[in-house]
Amino acid sequence: MFPTFVLAAILVAPVPAVAQATTRRAAAKRFAVVEVFGEADKAAQQRVVDAVAEFASKRTAVHLQIHAVVTGSDSPAAERMRKIAAAFRIKEPQAPFVYCCGRVLNGARDPQQVTRELAAALRVDVYVRSGCSRCARAKRYVAELQAIYPCFEFRFLDVATDGGLLKQFQSLARTHNQAAVSVPAFHMFNQLVVGFDSSATTGERVRKLLEFWTFPVIASGKHGSRESTTEPRGEGEAAAVLPVVHPAALFLAIAQASEPLPPLPPLPPIEEAGPTGGYPAADSGDAIDLPWLGRVAVRDWGMPAFTIAVGLVDGFNPCAMWVLILLLSILVNVRDRLRIALIAGVFVLISGVAYFAFMAAWLNVFLLIGYLRPIQVSLAVLAIGIGCVHVKDFFAFKQGVSLSIPESAKPGIYARIRRVVNAENLVGAMFGVSVLAVMVNVVELLCTAGLPALYTQVLTQQAYPSWLNYAYLVLYNIAYMFDDSLMVVAVVVT
Repeated sequence: MFPTFVLAAILVAPVPAVAQATTRRAAAKRFAVVEVFGEADKAAQQRVVDAVAEFASKRTAVHLQIHAVVTGSDSPAAERMRKIAAAFRIKEPQAPFVYCCGRVLNGARDPQQVTRELAAALRVDVYVRSGCSRCARAKRYVAELQAIYPCFEFRFLDVATDGGLLKQFQSLARTHNQAAVSVPAFHMFNQLVVGFDSSATTGERVRKLLEFWTFPVIASGKHGSRESTTEPRGEGEAAAVLPVVHPAALFLAIAQASEPLPPLPPLPPIEEAGPTGGYPAADSGDAIDLPWLGRVAVRDWGMPAFTIAVGLVDGFNPCAMWVLILLLSILVNVRDRLRIALIAGVFVLISGVAYFAFMAAWLNVFLLIGYLRPIQVSLAVLAIGIGCVHVKDFFAFKQGVSLSIPESAKPGIYARIRRVVNAENLVGAMFGVSVLAVMVNVVELLCTAGLPALYTQVLTQQAYPSWLNYAYLVLYNIAYMFDDSLMVVAVVVT
């Protein structure tokens, strides 16, 4: 029933001496499995089988299992094909049917497409960034995995040097419903594993996924390894293990047919199939159970807390705070709580809106170019320079370069504050204080540029959707205005 399948396995084989030498070198290797279900008397299907066999022969540590099936039969091979199809919600499985590492090709007819899909199934993409210490640790761990899982191609994709890869990574994060992602990230078997803490935590999650779809091949009755093997299976359960060998060794291979069979690759659980294609669910490894709050994940809570902390620190801005204190000190003489609350409140609100627009501009700059390494280095140098100037001002104020509000701008600010306070019309006063708030934010840009620039750079690295980026900017500005709001409340109440 399946002589053509056996012939395809024989013709693509390497010399046995090479296979034996490799077996001795790689005792710890684990093998991936490619299963092909086909009808032996169909020439079009045979071309696909030939392509799969050739692909397997060129890859290291790939085990090919060929199942001969008859349409509509109840044989074990046909039943297995139906179970795999059901797990992937395929109502009518059609031969040739290819299954590898949780990826299915149903009724495949194009041999080139089949080999491309198989190559993708046996690929692990690792998204990294230049200068990232966690990425460096992940690369060292991947080097260890490559020795154990030579069947997989590990690709390092640097999102800092290729804007297209960054967009690809962001799209991937949205596909997998990841609210917060950063590098390094492992994409394999239609799963995305984000971050890398250590080989014992994140590394173990990655290893378990690789182990799930591989096995230590059985050779000569023992667990060992072989560079490539082919196992034709017929309509019944009895099947012979035929190593991929040179045609001259065919009779030796048949004589070894009584050796124990390698296990079949796992079936994806039907009840868990769906968006992940039936892959095993990986524990996030970064979540804990808390009273009242339930299960809390670091990646869901880390960014909000970080945003609030940076926003609060940025709120203690001497430039904006100086203008607000001056405004409140003059307004207090009005002795009208409602008027003080409205004028000072509008000043704080408009300052927050102007600051939001300023940060949104930073955000869009970094979304375009901010992931490039030279930009990151330049930003770090800018932040250090701004910090040095502020430290200098603490010890030698008004001497040399300063980023505080220049003396030349202060008379204009004083005049505007007096006009606002003395305005008889409340609406006019509120309009005037709005203009004052915008003007102060423009004047103080250099005074406050450091933290917003650093924060928006961090925000762009999380690969959030646009709406979430702006939501975090709103949260940042709420924290930024918090201390100013407290000052207004204190003056109004007292």
